Amino acid sequence: MTPITDPVPGATVIKRTQWRSGQCDTTRDAAIEEVPVALVYNGISHVVMMATPVDLEDFALGFSLAEGILMASNELLDIDIVQRDNGIELNLSILTESFVRLKKQRRNLTR
Repeated sequence: MTPITDPVPGATVIKRTQWRSGQCDTTRDAAIEEVPVALVYNGISHVVMMATPVDLEDFALGFSLAEGILMASNELLDIDIVQRDNGIELNLSILTESFVRLKKQRRNLTR
């Protein structure tokens, strides 16, 4: 295996020690980092997930589309990324129609 010298985005280079063929070998490897990411829609907290802190706009849009909160990408008006002590908060501004749809989904989850 080729040692890692430059990590990919969202990864940290770590020292890795392994025992192979009767010998101890130390190399470098990449470990993916994850942090809590909160998605907040029009000021209302919806979900917190563990995620790699890269491409957060794409992450938020993909989640919103997959969950049916948004029907199309143009329903997302703005994303504000806020670094907190305990993770990252993504403040999403969405169309009123999308927010109404989200509130209906939340009501159905609590039954």
